[in-house]
Amino acid sequence: MTAPLAGKIALVTGASRGIGRGIALQLGQAGATVFITGRAPAKSFAASHADFAHLPSLEQTKKGEFWARGGKAVALYCDHSDAKEIEQLFKKIDGQTQGRLDILVNNAFSAVSELNNTGGKPFYELDPSIWDAVNNVGLRNHYYCAVYAKSGLVVNVSSLGGLTYAINVAYGCGKAALDRMAADMAEELKGTGVSVVSLWPAAVKTEASKIFITSGKTAEAFKGPADVITETLVTGESTEFAGKCVIARKTGKVLMTGDVARGYGFKDVDDRLPMDSRSLKIALRFLGWRRLAAWIPAWVRIPLPFMHFAAYKFTLCFRRMTRVSPTLHGKIALVTGASRGIGRGIALQLGQAGATVYITGRQPAESMQSHLCWITTVTRADEERDVIEASMKHGESTEFAGKCIAHLGADPKVNRKSGKVLFTSDIARHYGFKDVDGEVPMDMRSLSLALEFIGWDRLACIIPSFMKVPLMRMHFSTYKFE
Repeated sequence: MTAPLAGKIALVTGASRGIGRGIALQLGQAGATVFITGRAPAKSFAASHADFAHLPSLEQTKKGEFWARGGKAVALYCDHSDAKEIEQLFKKIDGQTQGRLDILVNNAFSAVSELNNTGGKPFYELDPSIWDAVNNVGLRNHYYCAVYAKSGLVVNVSSLGGLTYAINVAYGCGKAALDRMAADMAEELKGTGVSVVSLWPAAVKTEASKIFITSGKTAEAFKGPADVITETLVTGESTEFAGKCVIARKTGKVLMTGDVARGYGFKDVDDRLPMDSRSLKIALRFLGWRRLAAWIPAWVRIPLPFMHFAAYKFTLCFRRMTRVSPTLHGKIALVTGASRGIGRGIALQLGQAGATVYITGRQPAESMQSHLCWITTVTRADEERDVIEASMKHGESTEFAGKCIAHLGADPKVNRKSGKVLFTSDIARHYGFKDVDGEVPMDMRSLSLALEFIGWDRLACIIPSFMKVPLMRMHFSTYKFE
């Protein structure tokens, strides 16, 4: 039987162990020549943690099971936090493959120890450097690699943390950004034949999962019942299951390993179907609804649209409040980047409302002139110009956002809106105010403007100006599942 990836060239970053190692093994077994990367031994995770010195190394991955399965692997050391090393990595691969790379798997991640040590602490109790520890390699590096690769298939290894809270803020932001990266790159790659997907493994039996279990911090890290979390980690996927799922089927979407396995009719390397990320029974147990979960059959799955609603981020203002001027006397505010533009406008409005405002900006010698760039999908130059001119003419002043923030800051019930995305136009209607020039600015949710922007001028002409794009429809414009 012909190997399905025979003759293909693949790169799997962070392949010393864990999911990266499993993916590399499966790609090699399928016939691909696989370049695998990891940190040099002296910089590796195992080198700084004596208890984990037994973990497999990059060389062991190459010379062990790869050779035993007849796979072809090329091991290259790379510190994926170093932009120059990333660039040199791709130059080396280009030199050996004449510029060819068919599959890139963005898997490198270097913050296992840092995440384990956070102990469920909120972001404001952690050193801000946790952001760089998680996302320099886990996000920034993935972008760099995708730029250099220009390959036929780019796979970002993400997780459920891109949809709902998991571990900490830095982790969730990174995973959500990976999913967004796949969607936006797919938009710019239309017609090129290059696919970008975000792959969500479920609970995986990696060395990292063992670290969480042995540390006894699973409940703190994942904000759920320790026994349920431990069970899902122990009975989860093998590290190679994700490797079986690396496919070029849809671009710009999130693919769950369980869905891919069902769609293509394969099982894990131990001939079983691992825990399902969409299992309603497990979700209810995780939320603490054990009695209800006991009545739910194991085969009942959460519909994908329902999972999408877990990330619903908009809020409605159902009742217009009595118009009052916000009072921020005695309040202290900080507005960063307030030299000009929206930052300056916000600072002025907060100060006008009575707050003491600290404003920041770069030193004069370091400042730069602002440049405005518009990107539209309108193809005719005259229509594009008209849309932009109309938007600028009826747009918000730089102080409009400041009025919004001043009203929010003076609202004792603002906590009800915590965690949501707020449109300035919706806030203005809710609190009953207009822009500083007495006008009502262009509404970001205007249906007629949206239709005009995408070139449907005739239809836009018959749509009343008061009609707005429903928030639900805006939410589904970001639908990311396949």
